Amino acid sequence: MGGPLRGSRWGSRGDRPLYSGCRVTPRVLVVGGGFAGWQVVKHLQGKGFEVVLLDRQPHHVFIPLLYQVAIGLMPPQVVARPLAKLCAPHTTFVQDPVTAIDLAHQQVHTTTQRLAYDFLVLAAGSVVRSPPAGTFGLQTLEQALALRDRLEQTPHGGTWVVVGGGATGVEMAGALAEWSRWHAQSLRILLVQSRDRLLPDLPAPLATATIRHLQRLGVELRLGTTVQVADPHTAILNGDRLPCTGIIWTAGLVGTPLAYTPAVETVFKQRLAVRPTLQLSDWDNVYAIGDLAAAKVRDRSAYLTGVAPEALQQGVHVARNLQRHRRGLVPQPFTYWDKGRLAVIGGYGAIGKIGPVSLTGFGPWLLWFAVHGWYLPGFANRAKALGQWLWVYLLRRKP
Repeated sequence: MGGPLRGSRWGSRGDRPLYSGCRVTPRVLVVGGGFAGWQVVKHLQGKGFEVVLLDRQPHHVFIPLLYQVAIGLMPPQVVARPLAKLCAPHTTFVQDPVTAIDLAHQQVHTTTQRLAYDFLVLAAGSVVRSPPAGTFGLQTLEQALALRDRLEQTPHGGTWVVVGGGATGVEMAGALAEWSRWHAQSLRILLVQSRDRLLPDLPAPLATATIRHLQRLGVELRLGTTVQVADPHTAILNGDRLPCTGIIWTAGLVGTPLAYTPAVETVFKQRLAVRPTLQLSDWDNVYAIGDLAAAKVRDRSAYLTGVAPEALQQGVHVARNLQRHRRGLVPQPFTYWDKGRLAVIGGYGAIGKIGPVSLTGFGPWLLWFAVHGWYLPGFANRAKALGQWLWVYLLRRKP
């Protein structure tokens, strides 16, 4: 995978970007093995491409269930599958952090090598912007396991602060309430949001229903509240110091920063500006998808929110566009099919929105488990997850 490929000729903004390199089999380099990146890899297998997947982590992680790993409900092996095993034998997997991306010479630099490409798919996801030192995150398996270990070491009682009123923060706060019930511990749980409402991407009535449900579980809501972290055991809420056992930080997600040469345009939440086809503004052979891309709702100025279904659909779409490139056809614009949104909020409760219909209570709770069980990769993992859920929620046993 040595030096740059020769003979790959691309216009900067051509209307018909055609692959005309000297390779019989064009090389697609996918950066990031999350939902979006893995869909590209999966849908290019056997399609006449040499596919290389690059990720700094060894696993494909099912991020929506990380909060269940953190509370000890789900074993980590259920939500993490080795990328090397998933890729074999059709795709080359390289585990190595990216240090630079040279768009002009079609190379991605890592800590150990330079990987050349004909097509580049950037699917490196998002990170929390400047998380305070000593706080817990829910972006990686390692973070979820660290939080699980800290909870297991928690003495009776204690105070936990969850920062961020989006779906992840809401699910984590409800999950802590469940953990407290399972272990017969009296936890004080505070959910802190800088805005004046929870779940800003969902209708206001669902946010109101979420507040009522969390309050019934004993979660304290602090809306319109700024948070500073003095140390891992002290949160400052609107200037008031609060001693706590731990702080879980889910707010402030931005596109993963990477070093590009030449520089590329970033917009909403430090995501990469893309055309409707998901190609970068000035590079026909480079796509950005998932949380890294500032993709817009078609025919509207609003940006997509960055949820997993968007990433899944974008990955499939880019794989199809790459096949169009190979056949000499024009890439097509991406249109997101919104199948709805669901969020579990603890204690057999959930909220959701499917089309114009808003849902609350036990119905969307069941639907959430059905959907996530279906999308969890691997039959064995689905069976294990179903067994865990039945054990805890049907038989009402401790995980």
